[in-house]
Amino acid sequence: MSRKRKSRILMISAPMVLALVMTVVIVSGAFGLTGGGSATPSGQWATVAQYIDSFVQSQYVGTDDGEAGFITTAAQLKGQLDSNSDNTILGEGDDAALAPVVVDVLSSQGTWIPGTSYRLVGAWYTSADTTNAPAVRSWVQKREAAGFNIDIVTYCLTGHTESPPVMAYGAMGQADYFGTTTAPGVTALKWGRYGWNTGTNTYSNVKNETANLVATSTTNVPTGPDCSAETDDKGLVRCAADAGLNTVNTAGGTGAGVTPWASADDALYYPIDIRTTLTNGTVSDQTTADTAYAKQVPFNMLFSSTNNYEKIRELANGTDNTKTNVILTRTQHSGGIAAAGTAMLGYSSDTMRWGLAYWNTNQAEQFTAGAGYALTSTAIDTTPPTISNVVATPTADGGTITWDTTGDPATSKVQWSTTPGGPYTTVHDTILHASHTVTITGQTPGATIYYIVSGYDGLANPATPTTEASFVVQRTINPATDKVYYLPWYDARSANNWIGDWIGVVNMDAVDPADVEIRIGGAIMGAQNVPAGEDWVPTPQNYPGEFGGPVQVVCFGCVTNATTLVVNQRALYGQTFSEILAVESADLGKEYVFPWYDNVTANNVIGAWIMVTNADSTTATVEIYVGGTLKDTLTIPAGQADFYIDPTHTLIGGPVRVVTSGGTQKLVVSQRVLYGNSFNEILGQKIS
Repeated sequence: MSRKRKSRILMISAPMVLALVMTVVIVSGAFGLTGGGSATPSGQWATVAQYIDSFVQSQYVGTDDGEAGFITTAAQLKGQLDSNSDNTILGEGDDAALAPVVVDVLSSQGTWIPGTSYRLVGAWYTSADTTNAPAVRSWVQKREAAGFNIDIVTYCLTGHTESPPVMAYGAMGQADYFGTTTAPGVTALKWGRYGWNTGTNTYSNVKNETANLVATSTTNVPTGPDCSAETDDKGLVRCAADAGLNTVNTAGGTGAGVTPWASADDALYYPIDIRTTLTNGTVSDQTTADTAYAKQVPFNMLFSSTNNYEKIRELANGTDNTKTNVILTRTQHSGGIAAAGTAMLGYSSDTMRWGLAYWNTNQAEQFTAGAGYALTSTAIDTTPPTISNVVATPTADGGTITWDTTGDPATSKVQWSTTPGGPYTTVHDTILHASHTVTITGQTPGATIYYIVSGYDGLANPATPTTEASFVVQRTINPATDKVYYLPWYDARSANNWIGDWIGVVNMDAVDPADVEIRIGGAIMGAQNVPAGEDWVPTPQNYPGEFGGPVQVVCFGCVTNATTLVVNQRALYGQTFSEILAVESADLGKEYVFPWYDNVTANNVIGAWIMVTNADSTTATVEIYVGGTLKDTLTIPAGQADFYIDPTHTLIGGPVRVVTSGGTQKLVVSQRVLYGNSFNEILGQKIS
């Protein structure tokens, strides 16, 4: 671009806070964009302009508030980070998928908004350098991998320096720098950290700060990276963004920017007013008292091919450059965004500190922040949640998988398949929880479901997935075709002197194989086709850590095939061994007796338990008598087990009678006794 077309652009924005100013100064062509400086630009200049315009068009909203679709309010961001409104950022019950990538561009401060995904290394003008740009890209890609929102929200302290990175990241996204399925939306947090905090911020005497008005010398040629060596568009746009932002900090040698307009400024600057609701959609004169001498240009036309900046610059100023151009907008945000875009193309560019408040002398120089949340954090969370206590419970058409996460609440993600190793169907609930439940339905009874559990915390840190496990979908037991063998209880916990429980299964048929499942407490522990005349391999079955009842060994089709199983349970306790045979469902009754009960903790007796299983399809009311006296009444749901133990440890006597009261439910009844280091279990005698 020729030197005679040097120009300065002032982005003037609306009333705002603090005396922190952003100034951009880049001389056209200083960082190596080819093809600029013409009303019909070409080459790299046109390429970068194309992506800048694509970003503007993708988010532009034609409202008259000057924000034009490029800001996020504090209330909006708070709603994304705290969707359940409990004032905990990305905590229990929040939807992690709503939270954007939040980038803090004022890294010199010691606190920031919780939920910040990345803090710049350096300051806002390093947003697109070779350190920060890849880091932000990594955060964006990590969120996309988690299925979360990939939009970017930038913020700083006062709302000034968060705006230029919006243009940088926006154009980079359109050039596919972030490598995502779609380009992320990019906005600035309105009013910055002061907009996030609560309260009213009033600024006085701002009209007296005229000393900061600085005209940039056309001989001031800041250095920046040469983008001519970039080999693709994404690298070119990132380089142009880095050059545009990096030189902002050195504008005029002070970085002070421009304060209120003075009559003498008319000779220096030609204002261009970025408005959003021009009815004719074209560049036009604007001669109202507050902004005399200005041209009106809609923001969405500023970088378009029909009214690109080079054409607007010549229209406003002519080719002799007797004035430095000024771009004015209603709020400070879109001024900074437009300034960054023109700086990326190589033009001198500036922004007025508070926008129209400094242009229009009758504007009130204060603002009231919206409802904010003065929350801070001291570290970015990069620690993933930890998964524990995974339990799969089969149902008649699928199963329910539960687990816990520690460290952070996390999303609930399950990948499942009917084939080991996949391909998987993914179920992902993005609401953050410490305890999780995912239900799989619509599956064929008897099918094996293979599954992997994982998830993400609110910042998309992934938990380590579990190894693939499986469960078998329950089949409905049909008494007309299927046999069920019952054992009252199972205990394989390595505690309280227990060593283990084993279940043995033998198919006694000489011809037909047996289709067998083992269930404990209703959960399918395993399934196997047992060949004729053989046992379950490996045998016996041991399920470490399992505890509960009843034990059901189901033989599907065994009534039809006249197949008989022999099922037993072996238990090791201390130095002792006990074994009982299972009872087939056809042999169950409603009333059982034992000769004696002794739960007196003396003479080496530790305890005695009466174990009762309701093998029916309706709830059973079970009465327990010792020596003819009712000692307890158990209410046992269908297919579940319960037990009785004398709570006083003084009861001794007999006989023991266990009977269903007012029903015909079939029971499985046994008595377990601990004596010293020995264990013994016997089945009750059926008397009905």
